[in-house]
Amino acid sequence: MQFLRRSFPLNDFEKLSIRSLPPCRHGHLKRVLITGFHGARGEIELAAHVADNSTRLQALVIDPVMRGVNRNMLTLTPEGRAMYWDLARKNAKKYLARRVAQGARFDVL
Repeated sequence: MQFLRRSFPLNDFEKLSIRSLPPCRHGHLKRVLITGFHGARGEIELAAHVADNSTRLQALVIDPVMRGVNRNMLTLTPEGRAMYWDLARKNAKKYLARRVAQGARFDVL
């Protein structure tokens, strides 16, 4: 799964609850790679839904870098990009790590 537009990560001061989508089993998914993940509320909710409902999930990998289409990040300095991606990684770990089934691999690049 690849997110192709820049969105703003949730910050610690935002006290938004993460909504749950209705259950829908995804028994065929074993490995999921999400690129362009910025840690926005909707992205977290979608990734949480996949983690919660993928009964055969072996690995969930989160990558904040928009692979091959990084043109949307050109307006940020390298330091700004690093801070932006660090916040996305922090949000992935905070909101998704506990949702991945025990025994499944969870990596944040």
